[in-house]
Amino acid sequence: MGLAGFVLNDSDGVLIEVEGPPEDVSSFRGELSIDSPPLAAIEEIEIEEIDPVGTSSVFAIRESRDAGGTYTPIPPDVATCPACLEEVL
Repeated sequence: MGLAGFVLNDSDGVLIEVEGPPEDVSSFRGELSIDSPPLAAIEEIEIEEIDPVGTSSVFAIRESRDAGGTYTPIPPDVATCPACLEEVL
C-alpha cells in the first residue's frame, strides 16, 4: 500500500506502526479486518496518532519483543501459512 513503518509481535499481541497519507492509512486499517492472516484473531484495533518520523520509506518486519506484564500464546502446532512462506521467500 506504499506505507512506511513496521510490524512486530510482542507479549501484548501485534504492534503495527504505519506512516503515509491519511487516506492510505485508513485503507490499511480497513484491510486489517477484511484480509487478515488465516489464523489471526483480531479482538481490538487501537489507533494512536503519533508525530511522523519520515525517516524511512519502507515497511519492515521487526524482531519479536517482550512488552512485559502480559503474555499472548502462539500454539506450537501452528505452521507458517503458504501466503507467509511465499512472502518470506
